[in-house]
Amino acid sequence: NVAGTVFFDYNGNCTYDSLTDGTQTDNWVFCKVGGQTYSVQVDSFGRYSFEIPSATSYEVSLGGLDANGYMQYYNYGVQACVQKYQRSQPEKDLDFGFKCTPEDHDFVVSSYGGPYRPGRSGFFIANVSNKNCQSANGFLSLTLDNKETYVSANPAPNRINGNVLEWDFVNLGAENNFSTYVEVLINANASIGDQVCHHFVVNPLAGDVDSSNNKLITCDQIRNSYDPNDKTAFLARNG
Repeated sequence: NVAGTVFFDYNGNCTYDSLTDGTQTDNWVFCKVGGQTYSVQVDSFGRYSFEIPSATSYEVSLGGLDANGYMQYYNYGVQACVQKYQRSQPEKDLDFGFKCTPEDHDFVVSSYGGPYRPGRSGFFIANVSNKNCQSANGFLSLTLDNKETYVSANPAPNRINGNVLEWDFVNLGAENNFSTYVEVLINANASIGDQVCHHFVVNPLAGDVDSSNNKLITCDQIRNSYDPNDKTAFLARNG
């Protein structure tokens, strides 16, 4: 019987420590033996196993890796400690560990929301994620359009300077993200067809693997207002 555990190596020693390391459950392991290749998905405990005859040469490898051992479908900076094992006897501790490389963080900002109408409230969500497994601190900066006024946010910004709002976040890693829900009031004199634009920047830019995705500008068109007592308009909006 050939077996092992696929795990995330939090302490970086490339050895599975059940008390400190976390198992990975979305990986496939491949076994080549006798000219055939077999595959199995790890179970809910990160374990895998193959039945191999004694005194048989075989190779066990981990799926989803590029030529340098980085996970192709996972976050940047996640590398396998071992890519494959070649053995001639069954072993039960052929473990595959993932670790963070020394690379820095890679923050990414995204946003969606609307609609926006003159004299009415508008809403949008801003989200910051980290594509690298290296946790880092930072802050999100949002510059509002001059056609709108800030009303509230959850969570509230740590700093407000005119139309610039800033939120701090701590230890943002690949396993979590930071989001804020923002309410604004569109100016009553805004014209139909005007654009409402939001400028986002995630800091720090220094040390970021790809700083091009730290900045985002979203623009939405101001739509026609409607009378809330007009049942036709109301049904059309919600139907």
